[in-house]
Amino acid sequence: MNRLQKIIIVLAAILACMIGMCAYLLTPPARYSRNMNLGNRYLLAMDYEKAAQAFTAAITIEPKKAEAYIGRGDAYAGLKKPEKAQADYIEAVQLDPGVQEAVQKKIDALEMTQDGGTADSTAETVPQTPAPTPTDEAVPGALTTLNPVITDTFWEGNDGSQRTVSFVSLSDSDKQLCPALGQGLDSYFAQEEKQMESENQRVDSVPPLPENETPPPYDQQKATIARADTKILSIVYAIEGYGGGIHGWHMTHGLNFDSQTGKILTTADIILNTQTASQILAQKLITEVGADAFYNSGATLQSDIESNLKPDGGITWSADQNGYTFYFDIYLFGAYYAGGHETRVNFSEYPDVFSTAWQN
Repeated sequence: MNRLQKIIIVLAAILACMIGMCAYLLTPPARYSRNMNLGNRYLLAMDYEKAAQAFTAAITIEPKKAEAYIGRGDAYAGLKKPEKAQADYIEAVQLDPGVQEAVQKKIDALEMTQDGGTADSTAETVPQTPAPTPTDEAVPGALTTLNPVITDTFWEGNDGSQRTVSFVSLSDSDKQLCPALGQGLDSYFAQEEKQMESENQRVDSVPPLPENETPPPYDQQKATIARADTKILSIVYAIEGYGGGIHGWHMTHGLNFDSQTGKILTTADIILNTQTASQILAQKLITEVGADAFYNSGATLQSDIESNLKPDGGITWSADQNGYTFYFDIYLFGAYYAGGHETRVNFSEYPDVFSTAWQN
């Protein structure tokens, strides 16, 4: 093979890669992610008009995603269009009831702004899901609901990069109910804050890059509460960001605490048989998503899942009143275009495999 033939082969390979990358950029998941990243960056920059446009584009691509409606609702709130904001917030809850608590706070804040500080009790609220009756808490042995406090910390670097992280704590009354949990949360998030400050200082020590068309990096880790009572506190983090290149990242992580001991719970605390659990989760993923979304399938996918079910593996989880939800990061078992995945196991499904110790 002469030199010219080698050059032609290399150029052909490069062209094939470029065609593949262009094809990927045109896929719905890629376009949705790109518009969501744009919308969130415009929100952080308080360019609400462009943020609304980006989230609208995302909704056009994926009309069943609650996060896109929440983002556009935030943009409409910034544009002083409360009716449109409220309509999007309510649509988000109808698509995903798990965001109800966070969205209701946004609607309450919206009403406070409209009324000069006093919420209108007759205004429309998010449709409520059934909650435990007060008498349930009076029954001996029954669980008491906690009301954790979520505080968002924002930082902006010298290079225009931005970071938002949610910290979770307990109110004084909840600390009296679960003192070890209060200490555990305070200790964990104090360490997280130190790491965040250290990373911020590192970023600020690096000279800013020359201005160009590439948006500045950003990192957003927003928390919602999946369950909070005197047995378990389960936090779900929606994580997204952009560090340069073609696309950003987005994933979901679970963080769980034993309410009585304050200890962080891992997969070892909820899985009784790791091999069988990996078989169940692999089958659920293939059934719900399709085998084409993963690098491997069958026994190989099961083996990949089993190795990541270790406490320090790439699979996280959350718990609610009825069972567990498992979260699988992007790139863990499939290409970026396939996105992150999640699947659910109810307490009643496999009690010999997944612990029912955290059931009500």
